[in-house]
Parts: sequence; structure tokens; C-alpha cells
Amino acid sequence: MYRSSICSAARHVSIQLVLRPLTLVLLMAAIAAVGCGGKGANDTISGTVKLKTGQDVSGEIKFVVGDKEAKGPILNGKYQVDNPPRGEANIVFIAPLGAGSKLQTPGGPTGQVKDSTTMGGAQQMTPPPPKYTQPNNGLKVNITGGKQEYNIELDPS
Repeated sequence: MYRSSICSAARHVSIQLVLRPLTLVLLMAAIAAVGCGGKGANDTISGTVKLKTGQDVSGEIKFVVGDKEAKGPILNGKYQVDNPPRGEANIVFIAPLGAGSKLQTPGGPTGQVKDSTTMGGAQQMTPPPPKYTQPNNGLKVNITGGKQEYNIELDPS
């Protein structure tokens, strides 16, 4: 009888030693699958940015909610920003580097200067109008999470 209870206790201890790590591994896998809450990696906001004259805008777009922000490039008038902050966001644009400046064209005739926004004959980059590069410019969007599309038309004046 004494031996039987020792064997039973030993089996109980060995089962617990096997099940505890297994339970811990399963618990950690469940937490990893669900995540820690908050915004998910699938939150995106995307769309187009054009002037009212129809030109595609280039540069960067930034969404600001309180002290949180997210930004992304605008290429050929299209943007996508991953994991933007949720809530009513102020929209601020950042002009592409060199927009509006003049550069000497390499290999061109002496004195020939082209606007850098044409990038030496490549696709034209139209920067956002200066008023939209300032905070509190009046552009806002409510970011709700998930996949969201928001097209923007800017007044060039």
C-alpha cells in the first residue's frame, strides 16, 4: 500500500512537470496570436493627393493626433501610411527636397538651367502648396482604424 501511494504521487508529479511547460507554451502562443491590443498592423490610410488643377502632388504626408504622428511618401500622387494614430488627425504635407530650386543640368549647354521639379526630364514632381506644409492648415481626417481610403484635393492658391 505504501509503495502504491509513492508511485501514484510520482506519476502525479511527473505529469505536472510535463503539463506546466506545455501550458506555458500554449499560453504564450495564444498571447502572441492575439497581440497586446491597440492599433493593429493592418491599420492603413491611403489615397491620392492632387491639386484642383489635376496635377499629382509629390512629397510626404503626415497625420498628427495629439503627440502621435505617422508619415509616408507621396509618389505619383498616391500615398499609403501604415499604423497611423487613431482619432481626428491634422494633415501636414512636406515638400520634396529641392522642390522649386534650380539645378544646373549635367552635360547640358553652358548656362542651361532646369527646374529641379522636372528632375532632368523625369516625371514632374509637384510640391504641395506652402499653406499645406504648416500645422493647423485646416486639413483633417478622422482615422478609425482598419483599411481606410482618403483622397485629398488641394487648392493651389
